[in-house]
Amino acid sequence: MHNIYNEESIDLLLSMMNIHLNIPIQPLNIKDLEHAFYNTFQTMQKDTNDNIDQLRGLKAVFNSRYSDIQPFEKESAEKTLISIERIEGETCPTPIVSVDSSCIHIAETEEGSVYASRLTAVFSHNRKVVHYIRLGPTLTYINESNAGELAGGNRYLTHLILSEPSSAEKLLRDKLESSVQLEMARNLKDSIIVLDGCLPDLVSDGVRINTDGLIRSANDRGNVVIGISKTSRIKSLVDLSKSLYSSTDVPICFDVHQVLSGYFRSAIGRTFLVKFSNDGLVLRIDVGLDEHDESVSVINNLMGNDILFRGYPDSLRLAHHLSVFTSVDTLCLKALLSGRLDIKEIVGTNRRRLLLGNLDAKLTNKEY
Repeated sequence: MHNIYNEESIDLLLSMMNIHLNIPIQPLNIKDLEHAFYNTFQTMQKDTNDNIDQLRGLKAVFNSRYSDIQPFEKESAEKTLISIERIEGETCPTPIVSVDSSCIHIAETEEGSVYASRLTAVFSHNRKVVHYIRLGPTLTYINESNAGELAGGNRYLTHLILSEPSSAEKLLRDKLESSVQLEMARNLKDSIIVLDGCLPDLVSDGVRINTDGLIRSANDRGNVVIGISKTSRIKSLVDLSKSLYSSTDVPICFDVHQVLSGYFRSAIGRTFLVKFSNDGLVLRIDVGLDEHDESVSVINNLMGNDILFRGYPDSLRLAHHLSVFTSVDTLCLKALLSGRLDIKEIVGTNRRRLLLGNLDAKLTNKEY
């Protein structure tokens, strides 16, 4: 695609961006304040222009809403310390069970909030999905009388789930998943239990079960717990993953346990960056084992017993899709609450639309 803009057209576009609201300017006597604004802006613009000039001639992927950007390959200092390892593909029949859940905010009352939760476990074996279990939806009403108990006595978390629906949703998902994961670890045998997310994150919240306990319970029965993440907040891992994106000698992985040891006091199991297929993403996989060779064997068995869709385990993908709430599900839950509990619906006010209006919904594709 050729650049159709010259310097004059770019300046014109920038100017149009500033005046497209067509706001009438009132003759207010604020010249001193205006002058201060312009001076501040010019100083900032000079600093940013010096930095922006470094972009000249570079390749770039422009971001768009709801999209993840694939990183460019870039030489990393840590890359030289880690050797890329090919996954051989020799597997033995191993049951795979993947767990995912979802939670949505259904209604608000004068005293609390209503949430709906659902969990799905999908079973795979010998590259076939053989079974699934879907629990829920279950309804939870959180108010001041039960928030403390749900938060495990944590006063900060109690306040958070009463005031922030997203925090309450996460807490309910975590409690539902942790209880099911522990039961699976105690009842399954010689299986791989796949969780959505990275294992160290499960330790950060005191309400969730102890991850070490989950891993020990699983290992006592020959099970292995692994966590799979599509993205990482740790920049070192993002940088290290860049070298895998251009590699076509798949499936490959490398052990980044030493890198993560600098971020966590006590690392849980071993962490790998894995690319299963050429059309797939680089995944972070945490394996609840201490030994490198045993952990690679588990990744190998996962690949050999699950279907990989664009390099991602299909059982975990299906667990996600079977857990989410559709618009029809939401309507049914609202009708259930209204019908059985005689709840009287009050039409809510969209505060964003009321206060901000909608300048151009078609262009912004954003609801106000």
